[in-house]
Amino acid sequence: LIGDDPSQWLTNIPTYSKVAYHDVYKGVDVVYHGNQGQLEYDFIVAPGAQPNDIRLQFDGVQCMRLDIRPLVPSMRTWGEAVTARFAAVQELPQRPYGLEIEVVDDLREGQVLVTQCDTQELSAAWGGLLTSAARSRKARGVVTDGGARDYAEIVELGFPTFCRGLTPYDSLGRMDVVETNVAIRCGGIAVRPGDLIFADVDGIVVVPQDLADEVIAKAWEKVNGESKVRDALRAGASVAETFAKYRIL
Repeated sequence: LIGDDPSQWLTNIPTYSKVAYHDVYKGVDVVYHGNQGQLEYDFIVAPGAQPNDIRLQFDGVQCMRLDIRPLVPSMRTWGEAVTARFAAVQELPQRPYGLEIEVVDDLREGQVLVTQCDTQELSAAWGGLLTSAARSRKARGVVTDGGARDYAEIVELGFPTFCRGLTPYDSLGRMDVVETNVAIRCGGIAVRPGDLIFADVDGIVVVPQDLADEVIAKAWEKVNGESKVRDALRAGASVAETFAKYRIL
């Protein structure tokens, strides 16, 4: 109800005790319902679905889960996202590594490969040979919510690699790329081809492509402001005085 004029009020609006959304994750439904004036929800997980995929987030949050980490803390990268989605398999595919090979061969300078792994067990979505191929194409890094292997080789090549953990298990016969250059969810965040990826030891940020110019401008503004604050603090200014002047901390 808005205003005091009943003629402007909306009436006969249907009400529901429950509202269900199907397949918000593969095999997972969510049901919203009211309880004593509070909105509550339940997840309905089908047999064989993966409850660990369920993640809640607030609108505007664009940082991936913090369990996706760089192989070494000094690794950092940024660039345009190229996407791929792995799905679990139970047998060897007819074209081993088919789409995975294609997406790596198609990488261009400045791009970051981002992959979603719809699997329960951790296996390697990335390794040393793919690192050599991506590096030769001047790609800037890889981000995956799956695993990686060949740690020493990747670190020696200095290729920024962010993953959920190390594993000796190859992806062959465990998971296979089924889609490329589509919208995916990696680390609980939607990623679309062309989105900007910023990744370092603090975390991984996804900037939607249509907001890139605005976000970059504001980021530079913040960097310049922090530089002034840093100089003031190093010169002996108090934190209170500096914050009062710049409103940055």
